[in-house]
Amino acid sequence: AAAAPPRTHPMASAESTDVHSVDPGSAGAPFGEDGGWEWPEDNDMVEDESKPYENKYRVRRLLQEIRDGDGVDLDVRAEADQRLGHLSFAVEEPHVAEEQLSSAIEHFLPGWLERVYEVAGPELDTPQEPGEPLPPPTAKGISLPDMPDGAEARLGKPRNVLVLTRALGSMSVLCSSRTQLRRALIVLMLAERIGGREAESDIVTSELGVAHTHTLFFLAQAYGNLGEVASSARYCQMTLKRQLASAADVEPTPTTALEWATNCLGLAAYYLGSGSLATCARCLQAAGAIVEAHGVTGEERQRFEADANVRWGHLFAAPLREAFLRRERLNAGHGGGDGDGDDEDRAGASRRAATELAVDFETLRLGELPAPELLDPAAVQGFPEARAVFIKGNSALERAAEYYVLDGFVTDHVSIRRDQSQLYRYLGLFEQDLKRKLAMQQRRGDMLRPFL
Repeated sequence: AAAAPPRTHPMASAESTDVHSVDPGSAGAPFGEDGGWEWPEDNDMVEDESKPYENKYRVRRLLQEIRDGDGVDLDVRAEADQRLGHLSFAVEEPHVAEEQLSSAIEHFLPGWLERVYEVAGPELDTPQEPGEPLPPPTAKGISLPDMPDGAEARLGKPRNVLVLTRALGSMSVLCSSRTQLRRALIVLMLAERIGGREAESDIVTSELGVAHTHTLFFLAQAYGNLGEVASSARYCQMTLKRQLASAADVEPTPTTALEWATNCLGLAAYYLGSGSLATCARCLQAAGAIVEAHGVTGEERQRFEADANVRWGHLFAAPLREAFLRRERLNAGHGGGDGDGDDEDRAGASRRAATELAVDFETLRLGELPAPELLDPAAVQGFPEARAVFIKGNSALERAAEYYVLDGFVTDHVSIRRDQSQLYRYLGLFEQDLKRKLAMQQRRGDMLRPFL
């Protein structure tokens, strides 16, 4: 199973779980090295339900006054446009947001957005002739247009790098909302390039460090939307690790900790689908550790643990399934592979998948991985080994079923019971005692009969 792109906001932004309504930077910070310019506050606003967006409209008026002031510096005007574009999108005025964000980007990169649209080509929102639908969008053929002459000089000030990085991130969200998925990816590619250079020498919790974390988060979504699962997972992993680094300075709330853990479960699903079982297990351990450490409780905790147990069940089912298929081939007289060399290659690959980590979360001090023989299909040679793996997987799924009960979670409950039925099927092939083999088949029938 491929990992879906992450859908929750980075841990570094505790203001909201809505990607579209969070300002990536903290307003109120002084502009310029002399600290002489104060931006109006627009974070952590509590809106009156009877007057939606009242505070955002108030801040937008203040920003407009700054932007249109006499003798205002052009860099200041560009930052005002970036902030205005963000707020206009937040109050559901995307066409106004597009003009403001484009103005901010145009200040630093004259003519560059036009080249982006040329490279992206027709998108799903482009009107088409009847009967000529566009194919699903992909990342194929995407390249990053060169920055215009003079852009490097305009980006010589770190503050300008920050403003442009934020503007590009907000523009990517706007493009994604319109299914302009290729455009979204291209603007993020530039945001990563310019923001990453500065962020490498900056701390993760600085304004630019946080903005760069947002860029990586948006890239995970952008690649996922275009079907580039491996790239999406890579950027998800990078985001999660930066968020962990920021947690050393900014204590996560239970909400942001749960979001991080949920994204980590998605990353675990990717590594399971790619066969990296040890890395999948490490991601599951990390997700559980974060939820435990940061006070996630109640219904949210119960649901998370049920979802994590489903992932653990799938993890232990994977090597048992591979061992089952290998035994089936042997029983049919087809052998385990194409020859001794092929068998050795398979065994070596399965050992590496059971022990080698593609990603680790060192700061969490997670301890030992599951024993290699529980993750390595080549280690399952008979019933005792198969039973040990079965017990781990079935126990996890049984715990998940205690939350996802039939009355209220029909789809989830049925899916879990089907997974358990498959575990019994895999185990049954290794059982030599006919009576016990029949008992397993009976157990499968009893488990599935209520759904007929």
